[in-house]
Amino acid sequence: MNLKSLPIYTTLINTWASYSKDALTLAVEYNISENAPAYVYGGVNVGVGAEATGFLLMANYAFTNKIGLTLRYNDWTMEDVSSVTAEESSASLYLLVIP
Repeated sequence: MNLKSLPIYTTLINTWASYSKDALTLAVEYNISENAPAYVYGGVNVGVGAEATGFLLMANYAFTNKIGLTLRYNDWTMEDVSSVTAEESSASLYLLVIP
């Protein structure tokens, strides 16, 4: 790879918002990057110059002071300089119980 042919700028934008009322908390996060060094799941380097977008949705409900439930969903897409695309989506459910 010829490093002189790569763009000289990097753009990284991260935005998020949350809303909370009583025992319920909702949150959303959105990320976008251009010409950034990037790594996919497992630490595989896709190189400088990658473009990526992704988002995360989260909902948490506290049933009591010691029991809470969280649901998370995330999705991302990454494209390297040779136009190879990697994508992943996943959902997680967590139950927290404090003794």
